[in-house]
Amino acid sequence: MTNSAGELIAALFASIVFQSAFPAGGHPKVIGWAEEGLIWPERIAVRAKLDTDSSTSSIDVKQLALFKKGDVQWARFNIALKDNNDGLPINQSFEREIVGHSPENQTSTTGKRPIVEMDVCFGQSVYKENFTLDDRSKMLYPMIIGQHLIAKLGFVDASKTFTVEPHCVAIGQ
Repeated sequence: MTNSAGELIAALFASIVFQSAFPAGGHPKVIGWAEEGLIWPERIAVRAKLDTDSSTSSIDVKQLALFKKGDVQWARFNIALKDNNDGLPINQSFEREIVGHSPENQTSTTGKRPIVEMDVCFGQSVYKENFTLDDRSKMLYPMIIGQHLIAKLGFVDASKTFTVEPHCVAIGQ
């Protein structure tokens, strides 16, 4: 393979890899290290830290209880926080199927923690994301967004915060 053919293949590969981060205008989407999101479809406004050092996302939960539905393990938990929109306290119950467990060497937890899939809205899009259920009550941000979702959202600029507002719309509205 000639050098120009190799360069062409490398350029095509790079365009495929970075395509999701470059909207139609050709500029990468840049977001802050902290953003506001919505837990969807409940529309609970929550501040999230985008942690480029974390491979997984995590959310602060209370009253975690594990149970089975048939042969499938589920988690029942509450998300208790102040709504980022109006400052009012929120205490919402959730039930989600457990899709995995965190590794035991994760620094913010002791032992394995359940992982569930939840929908979150950032900007104008709803994303499915796996969240480790954890006690983050001593942390400033109740939600951590890890590398998997960050890769879909765009590039993180550590000098910026709250660059996009969530404006997702439910189907039929």
